[in-house]
Amino acid sequence: MNGPSFQNMTRRQRKSHAGLFAVPFCLCVCFALALGAVMFSCTALAEEPNRTHGEEEPSRRGSEEEPFRVGIGEEPYRLGGDEEPYRIGVEDELFISAWDNEQLTRTVIVRPDGKISYPLLGDLQAEGLTPEEMAQSIQKGLSSFINQPTVAVTVTNINSLKVYVFGQVQKPGMVTLKRRTTILQLLSLIGGVLDTADLTKASLIRNDRMVDVNFSRLLKEGDLSQNIELQKDDTIFIPDNFDKRITIVGEVKNPKVIHFRKELTVIDAILEAGGFTEYARTDRVKISRHMGNYKKTIEVDFKAMLKKARSEMNIPLMPGDTIFVSESLL
Repeated sequence: MNGPSFQNMTRRQRKSHAGLFAVPFCLCVCFALALGAVMFSCTALAEEPNRTHGEEEPSRRGSEEEPFRVGIGEEPYRLGGDEEPYRIGVEDELFISAWDNEQLTRTVIVRPDGKISYPLLGDLQAEGLTPEEMAQSIQKGLSSFINQPTVAVTVTNINSLKVYVFGQVQKPGMVTLKRRTTILQLLSLIGGVLDTADLTKASLIRNDRMVDVNFSRLLKEGDLSQNIELQKDDTIFIPDNFDKRITIVGEVKNPKVIHFRKELTVIDAILEAGGFTEYARTDRVKISRHMGNYKKTIEVDFKAMLKKARSEMNIPLMPGDTIFVSESLL
């Protein structure tokens, strides 16, 4: 053998031989790592989109210059829109909050004279003011006693928004509204109108004047342009349609007054009254009709109409008609 065996080497000789083997191994590992880094860099450069010098990444630029917003391009929602702010009225309940002063924070009721009582300031006008105007009024008064007072006024219970409904409705009387209310919403609250209502003569009175509202178009035709918002102290009157009803008397089984409706005919009215009695004179049924300042009498021959099936003799009725069936002498 040219040299001593590994078993016969001294400790120093063994360390020297181990170092000689370790150097080539480390060089191989470093070369492999360097080659991998070069290949990764080339791949990243090939996949990166072309950008001009100094241009930032889209995600980074977007997050810095244009923060996230809901509904971009739309106007922000404003509570109440263009509606007039609520104005305090009699019997309204107000919560007055004075910042950092519990003795001046309290709930008050607006008196019938439109005023409230408040510590240090006595009686203050409240009716007709908005909550913000009320708060400013109190702040101005308190500034003589307190350094830079901060006051907020909230209407916690609306009791002043009263309207009145009379006539042919389910629940006539005074109604206290708690929020903005239209005519349809009010009629829904009171159970609606009765069948006896004459919508063509219904009216809305505001400040002692008639408001141009067509109740017939609103309730029968669904014209929502007539569904206006009510105001404090509005009065709605819906009269009875008695002068437009149809009256059937004489030799019918159930003499009665019925409501007029479109396309109602003389046969329809007789049938609703139970039909003729056995003593009825059916060849001369009379219809009394108001024509302005005079009355007109129309005779209908039911015998001929039914025998010959002449539908043109089935006369359409008009509001206020009275049908009289006489007794036969035979």
